[in-house]
Amino acid sequence: MKYQNESQGTKADLKQYLQSVLKDIFGNCLVVEGQNVEIPDEAGLDYKVKYSVDEDGGSLAIKISWENNLTEEAAE
Repeated sequence: MKYQNESQGTKADLKQYLQSVLKDIFGNCLVVEGQNVEIPDEAGLDYKVKYSVDEDGGSLAIKISWENNLTEEAAE
């Protein structure tokens, strides 16, 4: 399932928003569309920054991903 939060504002608003999101990620209290985000402590994380620009505008995305190890969880 996919969930997302959206906001709009200035660069200063973005800075404040990102600071809040980072605080929530590392405080294990990030909520997206009512869903608690649980980034595993022990899993290998992949993270990347994507940037694109053309005549219509630009975009910047930060992505964090990991694999769930369901076989270990099922064995416990």
